[in-house]
Amino acid sequence: MSAPPEPVTSSTSLALPLGENPVAVLEAAAWAMAAVLSTQRQALSAPLADVLACDPQRTAVLESLGLVLRGPDGFVLHPSLDQVDAATARSAVEAKLSSLRQAVSAAASEVAGTPQGGWGAQPDEVLLSQGRASAATGRALAAKIVPRLAGCTERLAAEGSRILDVGTGVGALALALAQGFPRHGWRASTYWRGRWPWRGRS
Repeated sequence: MSAPPEPVTSSTSLALPLGENPVAVLEAAAWAMAAVLSTQRQALSAPLADVLACDPQRTAVLESLGLVLRGPDGFVLHPSLDQVDAATARSAVEAKLSSLRQAVSAAASEVAGTPQGGWGAQPDEVLLSQGRASAATGRALAAKIVPRLAGCTERLAAEGSRILDVGTGVGALALALAQGFPRHGWRASTYWRGRWPWRGRS
C-alpha cells in the first residue's frame, strides 16, 4: 500500500513576514542596508567607534535594527557585523555594493526582465565592486582550497609552475592569488567591454 501524498505547502507560507505594507518595508530595508554599508565602508579606514559617533542619525538606524547597542563601555555590535579581518571586511562590503548596484541597474532599466549581455551589460561601478569582492575567493583558494587538494600544493611549488587567470577583470582575485603564491609567474587575461588585452607577468 502506498503512502498518502504529502500535502502541498502554499507558497505564501514561505513568504517573508513583511507585514501589512510589504512595499514600504522593502523600501525601508534598502535605506537600512545603505546605513549598514556606509558604516562598514568607513570602518575600513577608521575605528568603528569613531564612525558610529560621527553620524548619530545613521547609528540610530542601526540601533533600531538591533545591529548596534549602547553599552556602558561603548557600542556593542551584532555578530553579523563582525569581520574576521580587514581584507575579508573589504571584500564583503564590495560584494554587497555590487549586489545593490545590480538591483538599482535592473530597477532603472527600461527593458523588462533581466538585463541581457551578462556582465558586459552591467555598469562599470558594478563590475568594479564585483571584481574587488572576488579577492576573498582568491584568498580562500590560496589558504583553504589548494592545501586540501591532494598534490596541488606540491605541483604549484614545482619549478616552472604557472597560474593563469582568464577574465581577470580588475585583477583583485589575481592579486590575492599572487600574494598567496608569490613564487609563480602570472598571465592574466583581461576581458573588458569586448577587448582581450594580455597583461604580462606581475
